[in-house]
Amino acid sequence: MTRREMLRTILAGAVSLPLLPCTGAEARQKQTSPIGIPGKYPVSLTELNPSASRFQHLYTGSLSFFNVHTKETIKIRYLKKNGEIDPHACKLLSHFFKSPPDGKRIPINTSLFLMLDAVRNKLGAKERHFQLFCGYRSPAYNRILRKRDGDVARNSYHVKGMAADIALDGVLLRDIEKAAKGLSVGGVGRYNKFVHLDVGPVRCWRS
Repeated sequence: MTRREMLRTILAGAVSLPLLPCTGAEARQKQTSPIGIPGKYPVSLTELNPSASRFQHLYTGSLSFFNVHTKETIKIRYLKKNGEIDPHACKLLSHFFKSPPDGKRIPINTSLFLMLDAVRNKLGAKERHFQLFCGYRSPAYNRILRKRDGDVARNSYHVKGMAADIALDGVLLRDIEKAAKGLSVGGVGRYNKFVHLDVGPVRCWRS
């Protein structure tokens, strides 16, 4: 078995997990079998996620964000016209997702961009900016947050570049939660001001 065939086998297992019931803080601690590999930009959607064809109709190829911490905005195409991932665009998005207090950054898992794109389009809100509350979170910043809030996971998917806390203007958080859960491709957690989305195992919770 080649390395690429092995990766496809792992990814197929990750996206086939059943949707689990909401179980609160416990759900955030079960962090295994991520979709894709952080720091690597695949050549195509099929290489990124063998089941990507299920949501092909939901990918617009574009994303836009407003960072609530830095007040920066970005609107960018992360997919080329031929449907392949654009590595340069993903690097720019990874910079935008930098850790809030210290500006540190790592490559964001491109599966997360696909998930966000699909959720926004499913909601009929593809022209609206995501409000980004948290993208990447440095280990040091995550430790600070854990001291403030015991529910913050030690091995948070934010630290792995595989999660985003978001909202959409004019869209109820419960509607974002419902749309994301309907995809059954990662973690979905609803909070007071945002919805947490990640490309870890399929699970959900509310806080």
